[in-house]
Amino acid sequence: MTALAIASTLLVAAGCGSGSSGTTTTHSHTATTRPAKHHHHKPSGVAVGATQPVHAGGSKLSVRVSKVMDPLRDSGAALPPGERAVGVLVSILNHGPAVYDSSSTTDIGLTSSKGEGTPVFAPSGVCQTPLRNWDNYIVAGEAKSGCVTFAVASAAKVTAVRFSPHGHAVGTVSWRVG
Repeated sequence: MTALAIASTLLVAAGCGSGSSGTTTTHSHTATTRPAKHHHHKPSGVAVGATQPVHAGGSKLSVRVSKVMDPLRDSGAALPPGERAVGVLVSILNHGPAVYDSSSTTDIGLTSSKGEGTPVFAPSGVCQTPLRNWDNYIVAGEAKSGCVTFAVASAAKVTAVRFSPHGHAVGTVSWRVG
């Protein structure tokens, strides 16, 4: 999902509500022609380094994207031609009361100017892919950190990182990059 699509989804979701006053309001608008303006939209979300609260079922989490390594060097990742590796370092603190048990490759996503990054296996380096996902089974009071490696088009600009608890859209938070 592109940053613009994420922003649109967030705007639509913010406009949704279940409140009803029982009255109808009608607005009238007069169209005027104005010169087109070029708007540069920043991706939604907080800056990399910020911690965000996330509700994940019975768990309350604090999630932080602490660093985006672009390009990620010495990962040993097998990349398709025309792509580079990007590493995303994430920390999760579970405030409880439930255990948080998920998969970092479905919970963490990366968006670029050319589309979604694809999680890839990194056999070496700072973002070496562990045998077991680092965000499996985080008990109340426990904090875990890990890194996820993505393949991104060489000419693309990384624009956002998102965390979607249990890989679902509900509860998704994002960080803007750059």
